[in-house]
Amino acid sequence: MQSLKIHQLLTAILKKIGTILFTMNKKLLLTIGLFSLSLGLWCQTININGPDSICRGDDASYSIAPSQGVIYTWNIVSAIKLSSTNTAAIVFFPNSGSTQISVSGKDSTGAIIESGIKTVFVKNEPKPVISADATFGCASQIDPNVNEPLNDTNDCFTMCKDAIVTFTANGNPSSTYTWSVVGGSITGNSGNSVTVEWTNLGFGEISVFETTPLGCTGTESWCIEVIQNPEARFVALPDTSQINLQNCVFNEVFFFDRSEPIGNSPIVSWQWSF
Repeated sequence: MQSLKIHQLLTAILKKIGTILFTMNKKLLLTIGLFSLSLGLWCQTININGPDSICRGDDASYSIAPSQGVIYTWNIVSAIKLSSTNTAAIVFFPNSGSTQISVSGKDSTGAIIESGIKTVFVKNEPKPVISADATFGCASQIDPNVNEPLNDTNDCFTMCKDAIVTFTANGNPSSTYTWSVVGGSITGNSGNSVTVEWTNLGFGEISVFETTPLGCTGTESWCIEVIQNPEARFVALPDTSQINLQNCVFNEVFFFDRSEPIGNSPIVSWQWSF
């Protein structure tokens, strides 16, 4: 009998302890739930407006829609913040790759109640390379493996007046190319190539502007010096007065070069053809 009473007493105590623990657990779970809900309500995600991709060397503006009474701070990774206000920032992107722009908003107590982050992909600008067809100086190019005009001491490529040269921009096949010429006129334009007739003596220039499908741009320019063609002349002995020479078989005729350079176009080679 005594044993039964002790058993019943212990059972009642355990039930009471279990009830207390259950009640405490419910309150703890409720507290945790309310705290989580509070965090979800007060630490809001804020959207950053601005481009997701950009070209290296460009800058862009990023902004947010602010909440009243909130102070915002902008943080930039792998880029340069040129300026910022409470709700906007201007960012310069000097390096290719990916960078992050983040903003956090604090209330009057200093607690962070809003935050946002944007990843920006920075693309390299194109670097087109100009090459020219088999013409340089005032003579046809002999070596087909050389694809650039002869460069003179002025660091300008030399072209003869009225020379017609085709230039090609070597770059991204998907890019578009725009050409600009000073000192000549464009006589043909096809894709990444352009044909130019150099008509004006003096210094000129040819430039190409490449634009990639992403909108990134790059350019290359050549300085061109257009020079006057030399005047080719010769005389023959013994009969120099006739245009059409008549000569007997096995007789010798001597031909003498009388070519003259014009302006700053020195004669550097001669080629006879009989």
